[in-house]
Amino acid sequence: MTEQNMINAGKQMQHLFNALDCGWTPRTTWATAEIARHAVRLSAIGERECNGVMGPDGFMKWDEDDQKKADFEREGSERAVLDAFAEAMDTETLARLDIEFQGDPRGPSVIVHIQDGPRYVAAFG
Repeated sequence: MTEQNMINAGKQMQHLFNALDCGWTPRTTWATAEIARHAVRLSAIGERECNGVMGPDGFMKWDEDDQKKADFEREGSERAVLDAFAEAMDTETLARLDIEFQGDPRGPSVIVHIQDGPRYVAAFG
């Protein structure tokens, strides 16, 4: 993950917290790093699914074992993103969010909406 990924994630998280009108804490800084790290990982998983992986013969391939591994990694990263959001804010604020995961590597892998607010609020990855 690059420094630019972290800067963008920090800006997105700050935008989200401003829209939610809640305070920034040290735990929020930790959660932002976790969300950014796993959002980049989710993007990489989506990219591997689109392009395949290098087979032993030098050609790109994608089989059932590769899909199982990708599904396992995706579930872990999605769970980590949800846990980081839960750590960063109280349950009442978290209940106001819709957190959406995208598998298409051409766009953000994590999109956050506020249920009673603007349609688009923050995107990571």
